[in-house]
Amino acid sequence: MTHHLFVYGSLAPGEENERYLKEIEGAWEKATVTGQIDENGWGKTGGYPAVILEDSDELVEGLLFNSKYLENHLPDLDAFEGRAYKRVIAKVNREDKSTVDAYIYVLKR
Repeated sequence: MTHHLFVYGSLAPGEENERYLKEIEGAWEKATVTGQIDENGWGKTGGYPAVILEDSDELVEGLLFNSKYLENHLPDLDAFEGRAYKRVIAKVNREDKSTVDAYIYVLKR
């Protein structure tokens, strides 16, 4: 279990689906994850971006959300993300150069 969620699209503050995380007490910080972003999710995601985790030199920029209440909201987030995405745990790079395990929704292949 982790209290962290890496977001890179519509769940981020100021984006169209921020409501899913807005009311959860927590903190945000800039972060990256190693992989690639497919802006159209291979056509599976209705045009929303999707991360493909893989060893590469590319970094996907996003935000890391940290909340001790996150676990309580995962069923709602899973339902929102739908069948095109799956929730996995990945190593996320913080601005201070440390890493943390965080949930991330990636394209289901």
